Amino acid sequence: MSINESLGANEARNSTQVDGLTKVQTDVHDILSTPWKVSNRYESVETLIASWLWPAGKQMNRTRGDSALELLGYVRFYTGKNADLYIIPDKNPIQILMVRTDRTSVFNIPLDLEIEGKWAIQNQISIQGATFAERHGIKTAMRPLPSNIPTELKDRSQAIELCKQLEVEIGGKMEWMELIFRNYITGSLYKAYAKWKNPYETNLPEWLIEWSDIRDEYGNAHFTPTDKTKDDNPIPSHIVQTAYPEIVQSLQILFKQFTDFAYVRGYVLVDTKFEVFINSEWEWILGDEILTPESSRFILRKDFEAGIYISADKQFIRELGKKFLWEKKWNELKDQNPELTELKVSHEISQADKNIVLAWYKGIRDTLKTEFD
Repeated sequence: MSINESLGANEARNSTQVDGLTKVQTDVHDILSTPWKVSNRYESVETLIASWLWPAGKQMNRTRGDSALELLGYVRFYTGKNADLYIIPDKNPIQILMVRTDRTSVFNIPLDLEIEGKWAIQNQISIQGATFAERHGIKTAMRPLPSNIPTELKDRSQAIELCKQLEVEIGGKMEWMELIFRNYITGSLYKAYAKWKNPYETNLPEWLIEWSDIRDEYGNAHFTPTDKTKDDNPIPSHIVQTAYPEIVQSLQILFKQFTDFAYVRGYVLVDTKFEVFINSEWEWILGDEILTPESSRFILRKDFEAGIYISADKQFIRELGKKFLWEKKWNELKDQNPELTELKVSHEISQADKNIVLAWYKGIRDTLKTEFD
């Protein structure tokens, strides 16, 4: 899967960067081999990674992370809503250790909510989802976990190659994107459809009701890409299909394979989101969450067939967020205090709510696990 076969008009621009990428990776390796000098080391790593692989506008974390990892030479450089990222020493191309926490987020809002044990389960699901993709011919950013990871962190850690997110040109500007495939009409797509809007410029039959099956006669899902802004703005599907036909077709096949796999094991897969990256070999690969309850909507098949559309995934937390108006509260508080780092919501979530989430995630993990035993 050479990226040069898929990048179209971007090929020449990308090809000029390959030699520079190799130099960046070599320099970062040299820095990670030098004696510990916090400020110089961080400044150098930040500058070099931002030059190609790390988004220039994404701020890095300059504080130390887990002491056991730091003593082994791992450098924490980013704290996300749900995980901490460390540079793995002595790896070329650059590899990152993602250490998941129990922090939880929805609607791109960092919350003070922790669901104890969730991210160890989610980490197992993530590895299983990536393994499913690789066994079906799709490369991912996942790499073998280093053997020296402390025992207490292994269950929540994943090694990945640091890659650049794939972009598409929209109105003369390059944008990151999320590739969304839908088997059924619900959520934002149904809301737009009900208002006679067609933001993806696709062909849907008239008079659909919510939860209608919108796959074509060949079983292909409905493709509805969005950008990666906080608003998830729709992208006309033909733009992405024209720019990256091989990628879209390959992911259609993967999604159908996983839909069938989940169905016979008791789950209806409503939709999923893929994020595509470019690795150091200029190949396209999948990264982030792959076929997990963080990126996909699962409903128990027995419930779906009975007309009960209760999501067995992260949607449960999203519904709580809608109930308690988290997005509205966040926007108002953020306007008042731009330095706000999280929304206080933990008092609104009971242990019973947390147990429901854990039960859903354990069910999906154990269902996926049957593929790999």
